[in-house]
Amino acid sequence: MSVSKNRKRKLSVSSSQSSSPNKRQKLPEGLKQDPISFQTEFQQGQIVRIELKNWVTFDSTVIECEPGLNLIVGPNGTGKSSIVCAICIGLGGKFKSLGRAEKAAQFIKYGREKAMIKIELYNASKERNDVIERMITKNKSSWFLNRKAVTGTQIQTFIKDQRNIKVDNLCQFLAQDKVSEFAALSPKQLLIETEKAIEDDQLWQWHEFLIQKGETASGQQSTIDNLRTSLHRDQNEIATLQRTIEQFEQKRKYEEQIEVYKALKWHTEAEAMQARHRLKMKETQQLRRTLERKAKHLEPCRKQSEHWRRKVIAADKQIGKTETALKQADRRRTAAHAKLEQRAENIRKLEDDMKREKEERKQRVKRGRKLREEIDKLQEDVDRHDESEIEQAQEERKRIQRGALSAARNERNAFDSQLRVIDNGRVRARQQLRQIDQQLETWTNTARQRDDHIFGTGAHREREFKLFVDRHRHEFEGEVYGPIVQEMTVRNELHCKFLNASLPRQALYGYVCTNGRDWNRLLQRAHEMNLKFTVYLQPEAATATTHVHRPVDTATLRRHGVDGYLDEIFEARPLIQATLNDQFGLSSRAYAMQELDAAALDNVLVTTSGQSGRLKSLLTPSSQYAIKESAYSQQVLRSLGNLHVSRQACILRTTPDFSQQIAAKTAEKQRVQQELDEANARHGEAQQGRQQKQVEIETLAKTKKQLDDKVAAFHKLTQKLHKKRKDLTELEKETQTTIDEFATRINDDIVRENCARIELFERVAEDLGRVHTLLQARSIASIEKRQHEAQHQHIKQMMADFTRRHKELRTRHTHCQRQEQELKRQHRQLYERAEKKYPRRKFVDVWSGEDKQLSLDEVESKINHIQGRINVLYVDPERVKKYERLEAAIESQTKELQQLEADFEEQSDAIDDIEARWQPQLQKAVAKISAKFGEFFRQFNNAQGRVCLVSEDDDKRKLPYSEWCIDIETKFRSDEHTPWKRLTSSAQSGGEKSVSTMLYLLSLKEVTTVPFRVVDEINQGMDPVNERRIMEILNYECTPQRMPVMSSADGGGGNGDSVRLPQYFVVTPKLLPRLQYSPCSSVYVIFNGPYQMPQEAWTMSKFIQSQKDLSQCQSQSQQEQEPEQE
Repeated sequence: MSVSKNRKRKLSVSSSQSSSPNKRQKLPEGLKQDPISFQTEFQQGQIVRIELKNWVTFDSTVIECEPGLNLIVGPNGTGKSSIVCAICIGLGGKFKSLGRAEKAAQFIKYGREKAMIKIELYNASKERNDVIERMITKNKSSWFLNRKAVTGTQIQTFIKDQRNIKVDNLCQFLAQDKVSEFAALSPKQLLIETEKAIEDDQLWQWHEFLIQKGETASGQQSTIDNLRTSLHRDQNEIATLQRTIEQFEQKRKYEEQIEVYKALKWHTEAEAMQARHRLKMKETQQLRRTLERKAKHLEPCRKQSEHWRRKVIAADKQIGKTETALKQADRRRTAAHAKLEQRAENIRKLEDDMKREKEERKQRVKRGRKLREEIDKLQEDVDRHDESEIEQAQEERKRIQRGALSAARNERNAFDSQLRVIDNGRVRARQQLRQIDQQLETWTNTARQRDDHIFGTGAHREREFKLFVDRHRHEFEGEVYGPIVQEMTVRNELHCKFLNASLPRQALYGYVCTNGRDWNRLLQRAHEMNLKFTVYLQPEAATATTHVHRPVDTATLRRHGVDGYLDEIFEARPLIQATLNDQFGLSSRAYAMQELDAAALDNVLVTTSGQSGRLKSLLTPSSQYAIKESAYSQQVLRSLGNLHVSRQACILRTTPDFSQQIAAKTAEKQRVQQELDEANARHGEAQQGRQQKQVEIETLAKTKKQLDDKVAAFHKLTQKLHKKRKDLTELEKETQTTIDEFATRINDDIVRENCARIELFERVAEDLGRVHTLLQARSIASIEKRQHEAQHQHIKQMMADFTRRHKELRTRHTHCQRQEQELKRQHRQLYERAEKKYPRRKFVDVWSGEDKQLSLDEVESKINHIQGRINVLYVDPERVKKYERLEAAIESQTKELQQLEADFEEQSDAIDDIEARWQPQLQKAVAKISAKFGEFFRQFNNAQGRVCLVSEDDDKRKLPYSEWCIDIETKFRSDEHTPWKRLTSSAQSGGEKSVSTMLYLLSLKEVTTVPFRVVDEINQGMDPVNERRIMEILNYECTPQRMPVMSSADGGGGNGDSVRLPQYFVVTPKLLPRLQYSPCSSVYVIFNGPYQMPQEAWTMSKFIQSQKDLSQCQSQSQQEQEPEQE
């Protein structure tokens, strides 16, 4: 990849449905670059290329970046900040740095499954740049570095340590809405963020070390002072316990003497046990030598026993071989006997075949005579028939079969087909009639069930009144409708519930009249029958002029979950609907098919008195709301009741209307009945014709059968005669073979079988001789085996007696060994106990010669004597324990004090060394930042700004390292009496905070070498003047004349001179007009929408020319309007 690139202007970036690679074009008029010829060169870690797919508002786009100022321009909401988010998240930044989302999946474009961020960073040490790719799905993220899968932690380490990129540092990466957060940083936090932004975090690491070690050193000094005080106190207290300790020392000497004599006692016991063990060991050795001597006498007997055992085994092998040979001979003999039997059986079969053949020959002679007699008889029967009559009968049968009978059957089949068609039609017609009757009965029952429900229990007088109205309907002068419940049609159960809860029983059983006299007559009749329902008088003319008033239009109600008004959920005559609306206000009472939440209720119900466009009544599946307005205030009373309808009050039910279906089905039934009658008539005619044809067919079939029987009888005789003659011919062929030939063949077979039997007899005789020889050899071998076994048994008995005596001796030896081991164990136990508590090397020099000559009793007496002296002395153990405790504490404290003093001295040296390096560098960096910050501020109407490192308090005392901080102080007026103001979240205005923040970030460039910086809409809150000055400073900072120029000889790469530029990404909603932009500025215009101009068709020069033309047209239009106004 090329190290340097020619500087050119960049085109806009589009987030349309399809994106094409960005092409660079020449700068337009007004943005001419400096005539100096130069090339820009990327620095290590600067962004070369950004590729986004399915990222927030972007489908797919590629952004080619450049060193210098990169301006991202576009209207609000088009996705400018989305590019900033992609840079942060694509380089391993945390979501809190953005303040926009909590996880990466929220940045995936709506409706897509995954998103991709690919960022290319410049790498000067390799031929290829570093490419970081992050694939984001709903559940996880995958990282790739130069096409190799890595973890997020590895990416963060690479970005921070190797490329010095800190996307989580506000001094390098200031996202949207983070200006106030930067201004809200405390002075201590601002110092920490500044140190982190400088170079490789070395200043911050030193500062962190000083904070930790400084606090530790302060705590150590306090610990040393406390320890010295405690040590002095313990030394004074231990001096008061000296007399007690002297008595304790005397007592301890006596106790040491007792321990010496106890050690002597225990070692004397161990030596006595050792002597006993040596005596027992000698006895054991004597018994072992005796056992070894006896064992030598047992070896000759063992060899003789082995000799005779081998002879017995050899005899067994010989007997086994003989037995095997006998078994083989027996198997051969058995096989020979079986073959002899088989040969004898073959001879018997041949003799039986000879006898059978003679008998069969006799039977064939008899059968031949019988066949000749039957042939003669059959020939006589055939001769009695006349062949001419048979031929005539055959001709007559063929004529009937092929002529009249075939035609009659075809005509009968035609009648059968016609009858099947007619029967199918009759079946279908009957099925249709049954279905129609069932459907009519179902519809009739539905209407009857509805009437039974309306005029059921407790409503028989209402039924009588309804019959009275129907009987006298022709006498009324006007129309009479009712009862109202019968006139209403409702299709939904929940709608029925709403109406039953809203309409009283008197109204549902009431009537509507259009004539006054009819109204009086019905009222009088109802009074006579003692009925309680309402009769309404509603002229039809009044119905035509009635206008339905809705408090809220239905579309508005449905947006809040309300489905409509009660007068829309039933069907009735307009007169009925108008009456119910007038009497009960159904047109202003709304309903909802589902329960509503509190917010929806507040949106549709009246909340203040006199409010229009709201409901006063609302019904839901389980509740009913009613609003009452106060006459004295703006308050309203909202009542909530349960929507419960009792079983008796459920008068209105869903009533399907089947009158049209019943009329249609009745007409269809008449049509189907007529078709059935016609089919029955056709069926009778076809049945009569078939019967006639059937009689004719039966007559012809009878005649044909008689002829068939006559011809069949003649053919049967002829066939039988032919068969008998054939059987006689075959029988004569079988009798041609003579009996002598068959007998000769059978005798030859018998002779061959006898010869084979003789050979088998000879083999059996040879096998019997071999068996006799084998039996003799087996008897001899058995006798020798018994003799060898007797000798072997005798020697075994001798060895058993010797072994028993040897075992007794071994038992004694074993018992002696165990006693020896027990004595050895006791000696070891006594010795180890004595050595463990009283090591011999410790007391051997203490014991005198006389002490070593003492017996155990004398040693015990000396111990008791010394114990009596100890009992005379009294020592308080608590005072001794206190003395020992104090002595141990003094020793421990002394060691601890020495160690703490050494550590404190070493730590102080380390702190002084780090501070000597950290403080000058920090002061130098802050001085550079302050100088640059003041230089920038002086460009704002001679405003003043400075950056101060605070290391002392008001009393000039050095602050702890954790309290060191940076104060940003500003004066936006040049008056000397104007006090300095420290930058805080409340001291400055929004524009002043934005200006100060941006200038401080630009000042950091003097002490940092980060590859790039990102600022998202820093101009928010600035006035136009300050915004223009900030942009001028940014352009000035990215001007090539200010940067060090590198020649190709210095490693700049490319042809000619090249410059290294800082890289800024600045997000702004617009470009400032008439601003001299740096030639090293790149502009990215962000569009958003499905319809975009192709990238290749857009040019900056045409765009500027069109804007000029538009401005001229507007100016001319204004000039033309001014005279008209005058």
